[in-house]
Amino acid sequence: MSTRSRRSSRWRIDRRRGRPVFERDARIDEAAADESRVRRPTEKEGAGGNARARRPLRAGGSEVHMISLESFQEMPVLRTCQGHEEFEQAKREGITFHTQRGVRGFRGEAGRVHAIDLIGVKRTYDESGRFSPEYDPGIEEAMEADSVILAIGQRADLSFLSPEDGVEVTPQGTVRIDVQTLATSAPGVFAGGDAAFGPRNLIEAVANGKQAALSIDSYLRRFTPVWSTRMKFRQLRTATYQMPAGYELGNRAAPPSIPTERRTGLQEVELPFSEEQARAQAERCLHCHTQTIYDPAKCVLCGRCVDVCPEHSLKLVPLEQVAVQGTAKERLLDFYGMKAEGQPLSAMIKDDERCIRCGLCAQRCPTGAMTMEVLSYEDRQLAAAAVAAAD
Repeated sequence: MSTRSRRSSRWRIDRRRGRPVFERDARIDEAAADESRVRRPTEKEGAGGNARARRPLRAGGSEVHMISLESFQEMPVLRTCQGHEEFEQAKREGITFHTQRGVRGFRGEAGRVHAIDLIGVKRTYDESGRFSPEYDPGIEEAMEADSVILAIGQRADLSFLSPEDGVEVTPQGTVRIDVQTLATSAPGVFAGGDAAFGPRNLIEAVANGKQAALSIDSYLRRFTPVWSTRMKFRQLRTATYQMPAGYELGNRAAPPSIPTERRTGLQEVELPFSEEQARAQAERCLHCHTQTIYDPAKCVLCGRCVDVCPEHSLKLVPLEQVAVQGTAKERLLDFYGMKAEGQPLSAMIKDDERCIRCGLCAQRCPTGAMTMEVLSYEDRQLAAAAVAAAD
């Protein structure tokens, strides 16, 4: 069962606000249709959310402003290609951005909001990268508005749970779980994702789903399997290995979209790629599960792989130039049966972030010391430990 994160996060600000101040995007369409917009269609978007800010504009508003604590340099959305695309689309549609501003409260008369009180923000994150806004009391502003949408994040809506369900909830509003099995306080009920851990990324939510599936299987079968994870490598034929021509030269392409003047209401804005466009984008994949594998026992230190690498991701350097922690160097020498004294030793260093899996290093290697291999993981159930049956 998926509860989704539909409840708006709360702000600790002045609650003496006039209507209409809306929370979360479930109310955006209502805000866009509010009658006050007919008289003075100016809307303010509190905090972040390019998509949230664009929807009221498409619903008929002529002026939408977006206020954020972060500067453009601090915005997480601008750290990705897709985020930049959404940001540019928002500017193209007419969204006005106000960065490094915090909301202190709202002003209203006769039950209606008419202004937002703002304060300057010096920084949003501390030196360790944690969210810790530092405000600038020397900057105070008031912005007129007819309606305000608070968009500072969302959390799981657990209002469907009742005391009779026996599912304990933490003071933070998440389901209390066993972090190893994801079991809740109610027998046979498991939870994961944002509902159990708070805001996280999609990869962690998928991992929770897999862990919950294993835990549910153990619960139903009344025993706990013992699993073994093994890495498997499959060597590819160097003579036939190749990537699509020009794959490393293509840039990420944004999905096609309808013209700005046609973006109204809830109409779909992004269009699908054509088959040709989709194939061109798919060919940009670097196949991260394919790796260059280096066998030092076969290496003759010719340096051909280093010379041919187009991204300069390989280096062959004297071992004494390599900085390692603790006893790592001694253990490395012991593993290969070598001594630190009396013979020159070299180390092959690879920068995986620069590698484009072109395979030129393997093709250039005269001894087969460098190969292209596919990495995969295999989980096997080895044994089962009995678990006491539930009452």
